[in-house]
Amino acid sequence: MNTRGWRWICQRKRFLFAVIGLLIILSTLIALSYLQGPRVRNAVLVDDPNMGYQTLQLEFNQPVKPIEPHAIQITPQADFTATTNNATVTIQFRQRLLSNAQYHVAIAQITGASIQQTTAASYRFDTPPAQLYYLKHHSLAETKTEFYAAQSTDAIVQMNLATKHEKTLYQAAQIVEYAVVGSRIVVHTMNDAKISELHQVDAKTGVVSPLPLPGKGVVSRLRVIDNGTVGYLFAKADSKDKTNNLIVHDIAAQRHHTILGLNRQPLLVYDWRPVSRSAAVVVRTRGDDVLLVDRTGEHAMQPLGQAAVLGDVSYDGKNIMMMKTGEGYFALNLENSKKSPITHQQGNDVISLAAFLHTRSGYSMEITSVNQQHILQRQTVLTHPTRQVIHQTTPPAYTTNITVSPNDQYTAIEQKSTAGSSTKTHIIDNKTGQTVYTLDGKAVVWS
Repeated sequence: MNTRGWRWICQRKRFLFAVIGLLIILSTLIALSYLQGPRVRNAVLVDDPNMGYQTLQLEFNQPVKPIEPHAIQITPQADFTATTNNATVTIQFRQRLLSNAQYHVAIAQITGASIQQTTAASYRFDTPPAQLYYLKHHSLAETKTEFYAAQSTDAIVQMNLATKHEKTLYQAAQIVEYAVVGSRIVVHTMNDAKISELHQVDAKTGVVSPLPLPGKGVVSRLRVIDNGTVGYLFAKADSKDKTNNLIVHDIAAQRHHTILGLNRQPLLVYDWRPVSRSAAVVVRTRGDDVLLVDRTGEHAMQPLGQAAVLGDVSYDGKNIMMMKTGEGYFALNLENSKKSPITHQQGNDVISLAAFLHTRSGYSMEITSVNQQHILQRQTVLTHPTRQVIHQTTPPAYTTNITVSPNDQYTAIEQKSTAGSSTKTHIIDNKTGQTVYTLDGKAVVWS
């Protein structure tokens, strides 16, 4: 054998020995890893768009035995369920987590499924800051000159509550209302002829496209039904009595249909509310009659009594707030029609607005009262179930809307001044009662 061939054989041997050495080291590391017990290899926090809650998936370096929930401790405290599948432990939270917070998951005992080695495991993660949208109007009263007002536009703004960074997503003259549907924003504008127009805006790309309406007319009460559907009231421009029909609009399919009554004719609707996690909507018709309507038309309408005002629907879709003249506000159970009065036991106080909390039992309420000096007072009260004043309204302002964040961490209190046309919204920390920020706008939608 020549020298060149001998060198080739030596090189092959050295390469083979190196590969074997690496395999031995790798096998040793894997064995040691298993012998040391399960360790967290990867973790993912996922938002469930259907349930509205978050899920934490912990992936371990080896299959593990099922973990009992009592072995898991979460700080800050949060209700959850836990399931184990091979090497993955899924923690599903029963409520929205706090925004801009650090969480610590500690598992006291976790045992490998193959090698019976028990160890402790932990994982820390940060939740993103709260995001919200709001509508900023530019009116003549808020501008310096008539020329400036003519050039100005309304805007839909997205804001990071932690950094206060704002991003304008859409601008147009005469924005009436909007609805956030996933990553899309449905915008209702009014043209110079007082005819409504609908557009959808991709919040990520900024692409704007029109949404067809049933005809020329006026839209009102634009609301989100689910992650791909909106609803609104529509009155035809040529209608003499300007009666409203409820339109359900599938954005992705670019289709819409009208909710029909018992006579198979379009139902005349004065107000409506979508019911979370169901195909039902609650509508208020003539004579203040309230009906539970299946928007698919598969089930018969269910009468719910009477109400002058339709209010908030609970996050689980089981209750709706109503107000009936002479009775005040009450919560109506949509499953058994049981009424639960919403009261505030303090003198002659009157509840002027109310909204359900999302994750806790209780309400956010605007309380109107008159003190001993006959001075009108307004305050926002949080109940869960103890009474907590989170905001005192400064006259001559009055509250026009209350919106609670999905995790009950913040309350947006929309207020208008009787001295002018401007509207401001105070973002309140529900735990401390401190004002986090004051927006020069209205119609807050929490992301």
